[in-house]
Amino acid sequence: MKQKREFKKKIKQRFPYRFSLRDYVKLILKIMYLYCGYIQVRNYILKQQKKSLITVLLYHRVNDNLRDTITVCTDTFQKQMEYLKKNYNVISVRELLNRMKEGRNSDRAVVITFDDCYRDNYENAVPILQMYQLPACFFISSSMVGTEKAFKHDLEIIGHGLPNLKCEDIVEMDKNDFEIGSHTISHPRLSECNEETLCKEIFNSKKQLEEMIGKEILYFSFPHGKQSDFSEYARDVVKKAKYECNFSAYGGLNSPRDNVFDIKRIGIPESPSLTFFKAWIEGWKIT
Repeated sequence: MKQKREFKKKIKQRFPYRFSLRDYVKLILKIMYLYCGYIQVRNYILKQQKKSLITVLLYHRVNDNLRDTITVCTDTFQKQMEYLKKNYNVISVRELLNRMKEGRNSDRAVVITFDDCYRDNYENAVPILQMYQLPACFFISSSMVGTEKAFKHDLEIIGHGLPNLKCEDIVEMDKNDFEIGSHTISHPRLSECNEETLCKEIFNSKKQLEEMIGKEILYFSFPHGKQSDFSEYARDVVKKAKYECNFSAYGGLNSPRDNVFDIKRIGIPESPSLTFFKAWIEGWKIT
């Protein structure tokens, strides 16, 4: 029985996404959500108040060889970037912080971010981002750079590690105006770390990445990123390390008046449907 389950899991990872009856039901619900008038009225009112919402998207992998909850295939990613270019103002993390510090935002904006240290970000995502001239920020676990180390979640889900970014990849990304942020040294669940380890993960990852690119690292994102994965103490350490902001991963949209040390992000799973993508951008919480 266990072998059968494992076989089905591998098949699902390897073969392209297919719509099920459940997906079609979700599609209908998302269409209703998008076009019932609520979103249009909400966005109009907030724009008049200069409090337009900002969606921060969270990607991990852009890869055609895997199918799991943190991988998007290259064709899907390209279609999503084309849609963003045509329909939203895609801004950098620096511009996001400027707007949040002012507490004002007059247009519906989107920020693109990546977590971990996957080389497919450089090989697959960056060329597509450059094609559409879109900014993005890459949050990197510093000890993974240039190594064959595997993330724990990859060992658990797919049974092996994946190629990691090299130092020269990160340097080139920085030179091409992509933003670089810290994602700790080794990607631990910070809520399970003692104070000494937590401080090392937050402070030293900053130092290591700064040595790589010769530039100050000012942005941080919590590994795993759920509310149970970090604490107020961890957030205070991020501030003491002189980061300017912190990103989580528990979903939700951001107001320009929100706390810059609790910026919410929406994880984007694989789906060929742009309707699904539109709904996630506008705050639909069910994947």
